Amino acid sequence: MNKHRLLWVVVALLISIVPTIAQDDLAEEQVVTAVMESSVSVIHPSAVGGGQRDWTRVTFAAPFVRTPEGELEPWLATGYEVSDDGLEYTISLEPEAIFSDGTPITAESLKEAWEWGVKVENIPSWGGLMTIFEPIVGIPEVSAGESDDAEGLVVVDDHTLTIVLSRPVIGFQDALGSYLTGIVKADDDLDNPDYWRSPTTAGPFTLTWNPDTDEVDLTRNDNWWGEPATLTEIHYRLISDVQTKLIAYENDEIAVFKDTGGLLDQISQTHADEMIPIPGLGFFFLAVSNQVEPTTDVHLRRALLYAIDHETVIGALFPNHPVASTIVQGSTVCYNADLTIPYDPELAREELAMSEYGSAENVPPVQVYFYTSIDFWGRILTAYQQQWQENLGIEVQLNGVDTYDDTVGNVYRFSGGPTINDPSDILTKFAAQNGNYAAVANYTPPEELSALIEEANSLPMDAENRCDVYQDVENQLIVEEAAVWPQIGVPYNWVVKPYIQGFETSLNQDINWESIVVLAN
Repeated sequence: MNKHRLLWVVVALLISIVPTIAQDDLAEEQVVTAVMESSVSVIHPSAVGGGQRDWTRVTFAAPFVRTPEGELEPWLATGYEVSDDGLEYTISLEPEAIFSDGTPITAESLKEAWEWGVKVENIPSWGGLMTIFEPIVGIPEVSAGESDDAEGLVVVDDHTLTIVLSRPVIGFQDALGSYLTGIVKADDDLDNPDYWRSPTTAGPFTLTWNPDTDEVDLTRNDNWWGEPATLTEIHYRLISDVQTKLIAYENDEIAVFKDTGGLLDQISQTHADEMIPIPGLGFFFLAVSNQVEPTTDVHLRRALLYAIDHETVIGALFPNHPVASTIVQGSTVCYNADLTIPYDPELAREELAMSEYGSAENVPPVQVYFYTSIDFWGRILTAYQQQWQENLGIEVQLNGVDTYDDTVGNVYRFSGGPTINDPSDILTKFAAQNGNYAAVANYTPPEELSALIEEANSLPMDAENRCDVYQDVENQLIVEEAAVWPQIGVPYNWVVKPYIQGFETSLNQDINWESIVVLAN
């Protein structure tokens, strides 16, 4: 059994050696106003996507939190142990941990919260908590409504929970630091929509949500069992328009906002010293369905891919954005720097000729969907639309929408990334028969591809050919299947006023509100 004790005493020691800020230097009011990038669609952590993850850390605490460097630190848990076969993870909980209503957080609390969180009615279309917990014994049955009890979540005692996996998952412990594993109080009336206006929390802040105004307020939790936060309140305002967001920041109406690329060129010039990069292994990509005509034909999918010059288009439109040509990004193990997406109009026309359609006039219009909330995708896809017309003569219709619900399309704009720094996680999501990203994109991987990812996942970490097999999987997904078209590495940054001190973020795109102070200014 491998033991990993992430003791609070270590954290306290680190805090003690950081220079302290004199009380006289602090603002009289420890209140911060920040920005939500999109309307709140869900509060509970098992379904949280991009817009709400920054406050989940301090409201619905997970067993661990991540440092900017990606290391795990204690949060609800003090440590974990891993069995020699990699199938059992035993979590030790902090005995003093309590919910905001004063009731104890126990191993049973985690089990019940996660069993509720994976139910099909609580999981978003992209998978939510199931993207992490699918390997746990009994979780798929609970999610499908076939059982109420996940056998792989074993309560040993009040402060010890063992997680049993159906197969070894490299780096599974890192997933326990994801915002998706945050805890709700399952004894409460979670199925009542009004409950989420002021839910019971498990972190250093409580939360109040007004769905009528789309405002969220965090208030310091007097029942937090750890070191109390200095901040007393955090107010979130919804500002969707990127220029309005920047104006509000420059007018001192807000102190913190996240830029997902729309303002990168501007803020790099005007607020470079106030930008805090979000550590990321993720990327934007176009996902192509093989279940909806005409992209059921692999030759047509290749023709569409080979007919667009994505490096030139993105480089010209957004020179400060990193162009992505791989699923496994540069900071991840087994990154393939030699993988390129061919831009070859002649080859694209050959693939079109080999398709069941034979020529452009026989191809039904290709439907491409993207979210209008990220405005630069309209410009990128318009450039591609022109190249598809010029190089293939194919009609492509662009559809900007607020949600993908009830849409039936061929190509969708998504973003994603791994929960751990290993290719097994992200490539399994695309290439396995039950892969979450594949399901969202309405793409069914061929059996040979799924068999290949299973082979890769079965190899020991020190196998000489391990990276070769994963890179083969990646090449098939992108170049041969033309099912995943990487586009842009995630260019996310927080922009933070200088008087906000102690600000840190992580792979989760979260904020360490519990450690932040406001200086007098």
